[in-house]
Amino acid sequence: MKIKTSLAVFLVAGLRTPAPAQTPLPGRIGVAAVVRGQVQAKPTVNPEIGRILSSGQPVFLNDKISTAPDGRLQILFQDETVLTLGPNTTVILDKFIYDSNSGAGEISANVIKGIFRFISGRIARNKPNNMKIRLPAGILGVFGTMGEGQVKENSEATVVFNGPGIKNNVGESLSGIALENPDFPNQVVVSRPGFGSSVSPGEPPSLPFEASRETLRDIAAQLSLEAAPQEFRESKESKGAPIQAGPVSPEQASGQDRARGNDNFREMKSIAKLEQDKEDLSSGLAQTLIPIPNSVNTWEQLRGVSGGTGQFSGSGSFSGCGGGCNGSWNFSLAVNFATRIIQVQAQVQTIPFTNTLGLTEFSYDNSTSFTGNTVFVRSSNNFAPAQPGAVVDYNFSFNNKDGVVAKQVEARSSYSDPGPPSNGTGSPIFSDRQ
Repeated sequence: MKIKTSLAVFLVAGLRTPAPAQTPLPGRIGVAAVVRGQVQAKPTVNPEIGRILSSGQPVFLNDKISTAPDGRLQILFQDETVLTLGPNTTVILDKFIYDSNSGAGEISANVIKGIFRFISGRIARNKPNNMKIRLPAGILGVFGTMGEGQVKENSEATVVFNGPGIKNNVGESLSGIALENPDFPNQVVVSRPGFGSSVSPGEPPSLPFEASRETLRDIAAQLSLEAAPQEFRESKESKGAPIQAGPVSPEQASGQDRARGNDNFREMKSIAKLEQDKEDLSSGLAQTLIPIPNSVNTWEQLRGVSGGTGQFSGSGSFSGCGGGCNGSWNFSLAVNFATRIIQVQAQVQTIPFTNTLGLTEFSYDNSTSFTGNTVFVRSSNNFAPAQPGAVVDYNFSFNNKDGVVAKQVEARSSYSDPGPPSNGTGSPIFSDRQ
């Protein structure tokens, strides 16, 4: 169980030409509202299809977006979530499910390095737990708020909460962020503007602290979108004439402006309406969200998940051998998406025997050895009492589910003994990522 440290504080923590038309791309999930300098996007499932982003172009599910030293980007998602990236920043847009009628959905971004700022949209306001920002050493939960942060080269992340806080005059409910390292039980919650927390590999998140003015000024400067060409924003009536509205200012986007008023956030809503009216944003591609289909995952997709961990486990019945080896079986599996290491162990327990697959670890980093579907088998002849010649095969596969890569593991087991011939099987076990 997670132990929440509830404090009145929030957290601080950054080509090639387009592919031919016949090459399928993931579903459009938003628009590059403002682009400064060079910004590149590549789909993680097909990274050879790279493209240089410019203002007004769409962004897609599973895009890996990287900004150059002179690059900055502001993304406006379909649910009105805003994500701003500073220079030398890499982010993967790894999850977006959205019902525009109800506002329900899920959104997740994986910040690999750099500086970023976010303003939560309809998804987080509808269900706060459904917006996550994944960091190399932790997960940032967002509940109806704004914040910014930085991920350094050593994977240390610092995040700062910017509001709205308890005292605001726009009718916003109390909001905040929650920072955790999945390897530790403690979770730090911050809900006071101007405060933050840090997390590093192998360490739990720090207690909340007040961010220095120097830190806030540095982040704001690197996220500034002011001095640059005019971004793409136009309506049907303008027929291509740019709307004279600048990007969201650092103060406004940071949430300080929202805590005092909410004028700029209303402006962002109107911009969202305008960009929905703009047919050019699709660039000839489908405008509707196309989530990842429920299917067996591939090793290439698994390697495309660049951060975080997953835990899977379950138990089921086991039967066979003419009714002579009925019992149960279980497994547990852990995957570290950052290091690309899988650990698995399993056991079959019946009346005549127990078979144990001890903790087994392997890397799926090699793209030559691990191709196609993420299906693998581990065998064990470790029986008690001993059964010479007998073996249990444990079969595992990762499944994409609900638009999430490798959300589920399907596990099966089978027993065989050549003499005298005897066989048994375990019931399939389906476990969703924990």
